[in-house]
Amino acid sequence: MKQKKLQKAFAKILIVTTLLLWIFERMTSVLSDALGKWLYGEKYMQPVDGYVGDRSYGFNTDMHLSLLLIVLFILGMVLYISSKKDTVSEKQTN
Repeated sequence: MKQKKLQKAFAKILIVTTLLLWIFERMTSVLSDALGKWLYGEKYMQPVDGYVGDRSYGFNTDMHLSLLLIVLFILGMVLYISSKKDTVSEKQTN
C-alpha cells in the first residue's frame, strides 16, 4: 500500500515537472539550445548553404527534447494509472 502511494506521488511529480518544462521550453527555447550545445558541441548552429541553423547536424534539438518530454509524460501517466489500480489481494485484505 505504501509503495502505491509512493508510486502515485512520483507519477504526479513526473507529470507536473514535464508539463512545466514543456511550457518553459516553448516560451524561452533555453532547454533546446542547451541540449543542442551539449549534443553537438562546435557543430551547433553552423552555417549550411549560407543559413545559420540546426540543419548542420540533421536533426532539430527541439525534436530530441519533445520526444524526451513526451516519453516522460507517458511514463508518468502509466505510473499514475497503475497506482490507482487495486490488485485482488489488496481488496481481500481490506
